[in-house]
Amino acid sequence: MLKNGTNAERDGTQTPSSCWRPVLSTNIDEIETYLRSQGPLCWDVLYECRHNPCPALMGRRIGGLLLRRIRAGASRALRGSFEKGRDQGAYFCLAFLTGGCELLDTGDTRMVLHPGDIATWHSSQSLSFESSSTVEKLSLYIPEEYMERMVHGPASYAGQHLKHDSGPGTLLAAYLNCLCNDMPMEDERTEIEVQEMTLALIGAAMSAHGPTAGNSPRSALFGQIVAFIDRNLEDSALKPSQIANALGISLRYLHLVFAERGHTVAGWIRGRRLARCRAELLKSFFTVTEVAFRWGFNDAAQFSHAFRAQYGLSPRSFRQANAATGGTPRNCADSQLLLH
Repeated sequence: MLKNGTNAERDGTQTPSSCWRPVLSTNIDEIETYLRSQGPLCWDVLYECRHNPCPALMGRRIGGLLLRRIRAGASRALRGSFEKGRDQGAYFCLAFLTGGCELLDTGDTRMVLHPGDIATWHSSQSLSFESSSTVEKLSLYIPEEYMERMVHGPASYAGQHLKHDSGPGTLLAAYLNCLCNDMPMEDERTEIEVQEMTLALIGAAMSAHGPTAGNSPRSALFGQIVAFIDRNLEDSALKPSQIANALGISLRYLHLVFAERGHTVAGWIRGRRLARCRAELLKSFFTVTEVAFRWGFNDAAQFSHAFRAQYGLSPRSFRQANAATGGTPRNCADSQLLLH
């Protein structure tokens, strides 16, 4: 959809290296249409001035990881229920600012990002990125199942602000800077090795700042609880009392572990089941009811209501919308380049 152009020559950006694929356009309307309807995540983009320099978009893949580079003028990129309902998979994401200043607003948290800062977010969140001047950044999209190999419950690690002058932040920023540069992959094996190195480093940084880094003994327990829940999502009878008994803790203590993170046990189970159903709707030929029952829902109407509340579309509409755009989870073409 996006066309090659000559923006790089006009605005002074250098010709991208062979590892990065440029997608440049002089038509803002085409870019906005693209971001709303294609790619793994959907965005609604508002430009403060229609005469801003056109965004320079570049992207590459490292194994299953998606990297996006952006240079853009004053703009605001939003994700709400409608956009989340058109996503093609669940992702844990990093935004690494390399130039300018940007505000990340999730509703609960507002972060002002400066060059060298890293922010984490999750595709399940409603949020916005806003800048009043030119910004340059690298965005890294990690499929949720990849991140789950590194940390339990990746969504609970969203909202981290790793500043450029912090220990883990400095190390991770230096590595992401390397990814911004030309790093040719000789073969598929090398690509997978770099993917695993990237995941290991990000997982270590998240563990240092995330739920498991707290001084409370409840922090260490949280990972065990969410792992048990994920292993038993197909059990429609899964209840907090069953989880508490399996972990050898009281029911009150179980609820306390989730409450200190702003969650409820029932809400967490429902969210994980919905995420599994969402992925299943994209990649399987099971009916909506079969998918719902497979992942622990025992009432089709209740499932449909919960799915719409979470993703902004009914399960049937979500599947039809993604089929119409040729959506496939975690198999997006290299040329699908996003703003954030």
